[in-house]
Amino acid sequence: MQAIGEEAAPAGVLGRIQHAYLQAMMALGASMMAATVLIMGVQVTYRYFLSGSLIWAEEVCRYLLVWMTFLFAGVAFQRGDIVAVELFTRTLSPRVRRWVMMPAYVVTAVFLATLVHFGWRFAVQNTTQSIPAFDFIAQSLVGRDSGLSMFWIYLSVPVGCALLAIHMLASAARLFLAPRGDAS
Repeated sequence: MQAIGEEAAPAGVLGRIQHAYLQAMMALGASMMAATVLIMGVQVTYRYFLSGSLIWAEEVCRYLLVWMTFLFAGVAFQRGDIVAVELFTRTLSPRVRRWVMMPAYVVTAVFLATLVHFGWRFAVQNTTQSIPAFDFIAQSLVGRDSGLSMFWIYLSVPVGCALLAIHMLASAARLFLAPRGDAS
């Protein structure tokens, strides 16, 4: 079963929006991965060559990885990079496959919407908890706490789930609008 990114991008305004979105996500992903590699490289250098440590490095990299995981799940789905068990769906005719996959995408999107709701509530509940790594960095640089709350870390859950739900609904719409006999 092809995901929406495996076929040619739709023409027109939606195609341009999809292309711009994917380009922006790829640039963001490359930047976040470069930051992670740079921070860990500096941490390794400090630890093994200077006998010191950046106590905030592991925490910042963990937050970057959490954000990358949630942000890029939708892109991975669109590109067909998410593991899927297709043993059952491959045996179906294209017409039947379409009618099996559309509800599956919609039900998954509803579940993701539930995660968006509760993820948002959890993020809001943690607005008073500060991010220790950023407070340590700010204390070292400017002598006061950063003022950043864990809300910004926990926000990755509703944002990522919302993006993945949009990808799921787009796939369901493509299946619904596909010409008869073509369930790819």
